[in-house]
Amino acid sequence: MKIKVVVTLCALGALWSGGAMAAGPTVVEALSGSDGAKLTRAGKVQALDEGDELQTGDRVAVGARAAVRLLFGDGTHLTLSGGCDAELAKPLLGAAGMVLHKGNLSANVAKPPVPVVAKPGAPADLRFFIKTNAAVM
Repeated sequence: MKIKVVVTLCALGALWSGGAMAAGPTVVEALSGSDGAKLTRAGKVQALDEGDELQTGDRVAVGARAAVRLLFGDGTHLTLSGGCDAELAKPLLGAAGMVLHKGNLSANVAKPPVPVVAKPGAPADLRFFIKTNAAVM
């Protein structure tokens, strides 16, 4: 039985463009290491290259000695470490995110263009999420 490491990340903001993500594609910003990475889109596997635009449902498998840095439309950076297997998720409440199937990742979530003012009892807007087999945050 495989045990999956649960990595979760949550970024919430009470004010941010009316709750909508900034428009723009998710792009492969950098690819490093000797193993490279593979992109699976609609059942077809191909090499992943810098500059590639990802679509909802695209799955990225990173080689054991490689890393991939993604840039989301709002300026969020996500780094997939060696051995990582992740999929660009269907937007959730307007927020972009990833489904982590295995491995490790790190994120630097972009600051909202408007300062966040949290009011007690007010719902927060979801800005970015990561989903695992155990949680969505």
